[in-house]
Amino acid sequence: MSPAAAACIAEATRLRKLSLSPIPIVRRIGYCPISYGQFRECGMPAEVFEEIVRTKHAHGIQCFTSAGWDNVTIDVDGRRP
Repeated sequence: MSPAAAACIAEATRLRKLSLSPIPIVRRIGYCPISYGQFRECGMPAEVFEEIVRTKHAHGIQCFTSAGWDNVTIDVDGRRP
């Protein structure tokens, strides 16, 4: 396993301990958060996450956000003139 894949899996493990639901991002094949609708209610199992990271070479992680997940994202953009 590549160092990047190992780091991705380790970070997902850390996020799960914080009660977040990480999903892998693999842009080259079109994976994005909306692709994981079947996991929105229960979260993506670690085995599924790790399989995608290993076989599809995921390059990032995102987490589900909503009131249902008790996870809020605040996007703060810089001031524009």
